[in-house]
Amino acid sequence: MRLGHVGLAAKDPAALAGFYERFLGLRKVGEAQTELSGQMLFLSSQPGAPPDLQILSNLQGGHMAFKVDSLAQLLELHADAPHRGARVVMSLDHGGTLSFYVRDPEGNACEVYWETGRRGAGGNRPIDLTQSEEELLKSLG
Repeated sequence: MRLGHVGLAAKDPAALAGFYERFLGLRKVGEAQTELSGQMLFLSSQPGAPPDLQILSNLQGGHMAFKVDSLAQLLELHADAPHRGARVVMSLDHGGTLSFYVRDPEGNACEVYWETGRRGAGGNRPIDLTQSEEELLKSLG
């Protein structure tokens, strides 16, 4: 598992993106508008690489995200979350990723995700991560 990206909430996403473009040389690699996150701008430190930073207009949308290497690892962490002191608040199929979210004891959002290999459609639909790996893979088509 490794840090996948950080999501920062911003009153003015474009201005904050401009700051990180100037300061760190990050490049805008995409943007989306979703009901859950509002306006999202994606910035990366390397051309063609997944975003390192997401900037969201939803002021409650800030989070850190950790990427796992396999669906099995995602499902194991999801199942073990309550035993590790974390309560899963939602599980989503983002198209390009399957994710679940918890809040740490200070209320910070933490996402754990697995890249599906599908192209992300910018949408979010609930998904049941208590299903078996086989059932989930079949439902992803």
